[in-house]
Amino acid sequence: MINNPQSEDVAVGIFPPLLSFITFLIASVLMTISFGVGASVTLNFYFDPSPEAILGVLAVLSIIFFLVNYQVILGSFFAVKVLKLFQYALLVLLIPIVIIEDFSVELFIVKLISAVLAMSSIFILGSKKYRIFVQHRLNSVKDYKSVLAEIAAEEGAKY
Repeated sequence: MINNPQSEDVAVGIFPPLLSFITFLIASVLMTISFGVGASVTLNFYFDPSPEAILGVLAVLSIIFFLVNYQVILGSFFAVKVLKLFQYALLVLLIPIVIIEDFSVELFIVKLISAVLAMSSIFILGSKKYRIFVQHRLNSVKDYKSVLAEIAAEEGAKY
């Protein structure tokens, strides 16, 4: 018998509800694109680095993003707040670039799309469906840990 009180009230299956899972996937893709495009545009505007430096910074940002996103998969609401904070920081850095920099239609569209993707990511991170996904994953991890503890207790009782 599982001793997790939430599992009696909330049905926790292996997979989260489909719409919340799709919301998570869309948010992950939007954040990946907005981090990549937004970071490269921001770096080029503020620092004018070499292509190797941009690639290095993007690699580090990608690793950080995937580690934080993995914590979301484990059900961390703090990781969701960190992702929102990253998106807000990117948006704060992108808005002056969209407004101030010399107008070129191609670059303006890229900067505008990056800002729109960041705003869309912030909106999705705050949505109810995304919270349902994170809560489901949190409940699943808690149930898994309680099952492992019960198995270990039974194994210990046999000896």
